[in-house]
Amino acid sequence: MGISCKGVSYSYPLPKGQTLTSLQNVSFTVETGQFVSLVGPSGCGKSTLLKLFAKLLRPTSGTVHFTDVEADSYRPEVGMVFQQHGVFPWLNVLDNVVFGLQRHPLSRAEKNELARAYIDRVHLTGFETAYPHQLSGGMQQRVNIARALVSQAPTLLMDEPFGSLDAQTRLVMQEELLTIWESERKTVVYVTHDIDESLLLADRVLVMSSRPGVIKADITVPIPRPRHLNDIENSTLRELRWHIWNLLELKNEPRLT
Repeated sequence: MGISCKGVSYSYPLPKGQTLTSLQNVSFTVETGQFVSLVGPSGCGKSTLLKLFAKLLRPTSGTVHFTDVEADSYRPEVGMVFQQHGVFPWLNVLDNVVFGLQRHPLSRAEKNELARAYIDRVHLTGFETAYPHQLSGGMQQRVNIARALVSQAPTLLMDEPFGSLDAQTRLVMQEELLTIWESERKTVVYVTHDIDESLLLADRVLVMSSRPGVIKADITVPIPRPRHLNDIENSTLRELRWHIWNLLELKNEPRLT
């Protein structure tokens, strides 16, 4: 399932009748099976875009389409993974993943079998009866990813899913996500502040401006798949890293004094 947004703007209501424009005239297309990353300064509307795609918000103006069906009249099938661990603390690993199948007309035995297959895919076999408080942050995020994948949704929306993890766990999770995507080939829109992460994972990197967010650049990542962590040292990616850094103009971001 591909995504197309045309002329999308979004404004948040403020007190006393004022508004804050988060996105302004944003247009781009994500092809079916493509992995697209969004990078940009804090507050530029990256997460707002994901909420618009998931129909959690409606655009102030413009349209969002999934496979030629307008989002206003269609509930998109999407899996969502957020930075904060969204696991249910009262459910064990197996039941957390099975929750992703609640809309599927399967028997409990069938749901368990499918959930166990995805638990294995994220390397959590043996932890089916463990509860979230018994898992590390990286393991909890694997549970989130398994739950999003098991739903069979053709599109994944991922909002800085590894942002709260330590550096080593983050690298492991990036490698695992690459492996899973290679076999699943779902449509993915992935929000991150990490330029290297965006270049390693994505087919395209969309660079956004500061608020109100617009698309400043649409960059194709020109290295082949499958990819591995050491590909980030590729000379072409090093050049793109600095190009994106300059587009972001991070040196002009406000600082605490």
